[in-house]
Amino acid sequence: MGEEEHTSASAAPAWLVVLVAVLLVAVVGTGAFVVRTIISGDRYTSPAERDIKELSDALKQNPDDVQTRLALAYAYQRAGRFNEAISEYDRVLAITPDEPAALYNKGVSLVVLGRYEEGEESLRRTLEVRPGHALAAKVLGGRLMERKEWAELAEMLLPVVEADEKAADLQAMLGRAYEELGERQQALERYRLALVYDSDLPEALEGVRRLEVTP
Repeated sequence: MGEEEHTSASAAPAWLVVLVAVLLVAVVGTGAFVVRTIISGDRYTSPAERDIKELSDALKQNPDDVQTRLALAYAYQRAGRFNEAISEYDRVLAITPDEPAALYNKGVSLVVLGRYEEGEESLRRTLEVRPGHALAAKVLGGRLMERKEWAELAEMLLPVVEADEKAADLQAMLGRAYEELGERQQALERYRLALVYDSDLPEALEGVRRLEVTP
């Protein structure tokens, strides 16, 4: 396998490292969340590569096993082999087009590789099939903030925070969108709600300070 296949997440934009240095999560078919690992600049070695070997062998016996193929895709992702991960996610999606784990993790992998338009498309599709998918909203929200697309950011985030009011970081992100749109009162409400669930969240604290001193 060529070295270019082992793209390091250290090449990811700064906002992605901040927003997705949360635990990567695979959403299994039951809707449960299986915590896996985090994005880092290091190349994964023995655990992921061992999983790749074992899962590849298992798929030779049963190539139509979607859950095993999904696990293989995630193992490639953990190993930093994002192109191979994307290929496996595509195989999963060819069988189950609405699989949120494949859609989300494919989107993250594409963004890490700098294939932003494709990544955003996959993340939007994730939110279509799972409107409360907070991690997809974080990654997509980071992209929209970079481009200062505040109206679209607010529209995207509102159903997500309605599905999970306790998502403090997303409440603060929505507050920022409202602030930039000139909706001062709505922004304050979102910043304050974020602080109910995370009293030390810097983005919310700074937002409240900005708006409370603004005439």
